[in-house]
Amino acid sequence: MKVDDLILDLQNLVDNARPVPLSGGKVMVNSDEVFEIIAQIQDAMPAEVRQAKNIVA
Repeated sequence: MKVDDLILDLQNLVDNARPVPLSGGKVMVNSDEVFEIIAQIQDAMPAEVRQAKNIVA
């Protein structure tokens, strides 16, 4: 899956999450789902991005 699609999945997860009452717009999401999508984004990142990150760090 492409990074753009995974980010869209993450946005949809938040958009469809249950609002927390009296919290000023906060929502409740399943952390396992969020961490799974984040892991997929990390795996899908092009090698060049990872290399650039290592150079800057």
